[in-house]
Amino acid sequence: MEWLINIMMVCFTSAMLVMIVDSMYIRFKKWRLTILSLISLVSLLSCLVLLLMNWAPLRGGYLSIRPLESALSTLYMIDSAGLVLTLLVLLISLFVVLYSKFYISQTDNVGPYFSLIILFVVSMIGVVVAGDLLALFLFWEAMSICAYGLASFNKEDQLSLESTIKYLVIAGTGSLTALLGIGLIYNETRSILISDLARINLGVLSIGQLGLLILIVGLGVEAAVFPLHTWLPDVYSSAHPSVTSLFVGATKATSFYAIIKILQRVTLPEVSITQLSLILGVLSLLTMVVGNFSALYQLNIRRLFAYSSIAHAGYLLASLSTLTSLGFIAGIFHLWNYGIVKSALFMLVGIINKKYDEADLNTLVGVGRKDKVVGALFAALSLAMMGSPLFGLFWSELIIINSLINSKSILGMVLAVGVVLNILVSIGYYYRVINTISLGPGGSGRVTYDRMMLLPIILLTTISLATGVAPWIIMERIV
Repeated sequence: MEWLINIMMVCFTSAMLVMIVDSMYIRFKKWRLTILSLISLVSLLSCLVLLLMNWAPLRGGYLSIRPLESALSTLYMIDSAGLVLTLLVLLISLFVVLYSKFYISQTDNVGPYFSLIILFVVSMIGVVVAGDLLALFLFWEAMSICAYGLASFNKEDQLSLESTIKYLVIAGTGSLTALLGIGLIYNETRSILISDLARINLGVLSIGQLGLLILIVGLGVEAAVFPLHTWLPDVYSSAHPSVTSLFVGATKATSFYAIIKILQRVTLPEVSITQLSLILGVLSLLTMVVGNFSALYQLNIRRLFAYSSIAHAGYLLASLSTLTSLGFIAGIFHLWNYGIVKSALFMLVGIINKKYDEADLNTLVGVGRKDKVVGALFAALSLAMMGSPLFGLFWSELIIINSLINSKSILGMVLAVGVVLNILVSIGYYYRVINTISLGPGGSGRVTYDRMMLLPIILLTTISLATGVAPWIIMERIV
């Protein structure tokens, strides 16, 4: 498993190299953006190759490693699902860097931007592979700090700065809450290993139980679970679309996977399973209803997609509420499909507008008629978000519903019906997107952009289609 350490070292080295090269930008001012984006692309592509070269089916097991031969050294653990999530993070990050090469300006803070993305990537991978709670928290904090910097990258936009401050306060509070939970868990188990969460006495009310609940609540802030979701629409609608693409695809997947890792390691008695399922089920229902019905009345397309992301957090939480292997597998598979499609959608939004006030649906009427490729991509990706059979989201939503039905409980049946009804609601506002942008009467002018910006969007759409045609390719690697 030394390849995992090598991936982290490549990321750290390339992030430092980007900053060093950027400090000398006066000597090659004209080629600054090209050189820095090339360094970032090569580093992420190298990490992707390292991952694929060392991919091995774990079949329910996991690999572990300590960088140093010491009990005090950080423990890294990765299983099949972790490999898939790491692949997702690297793929989306690679496409975001490629997109950013043609999106951001030569005069922007190019060096810190690409450096933060790479450090963001290694932090998210760290969260995925963390084998102890201390490493999980440290990587989580590093991920959050990088997210704050990227969210405020558009520093000339007052709305972007305000939303970042709101994000910092809410997410920072969530991190402190998670740290308190870790402390309470350690107080009972005398261990920070995630595998030792099974030591928590769940038969009676204990400090460990309280710590576990507080830890999940703290992690739930980044996952945007109701009522901890209020920061997400502001950040997703005001940050650069390239940054939002990274948040919506990679960060949400990482956040939910951290919760899944914790739930998988806890051994629950029957009474506690029922109580925890009820809590997660109620939260999932509230999250999907708030997300979908808020999106239904949005005219700003960025906020519409942001509230849709909250709704999908509800679907994911519904699958986790079953506390079964099928529910966890369905959730991870949905993270893969949702992350790919939603990242592509926000990149597509960045092509047709760069500012919040330009993202009103009324100003985007017929944009897809003027540019057939953009119109076709909006239609395809919107259909994907509806859960159309040709795309991967159809299968992951179907498996989520199946996991709820198979739980053979009243709560599971209620949630299954709730997911179906909420998907029908989402069809309404995504049809409005297609009808306005792709099918609406011709607009006032053609959108101008670098055609290379379409490449990562087309590739992500192709991956979603491939997953829809052959879902077992990914499913077999999750199990």
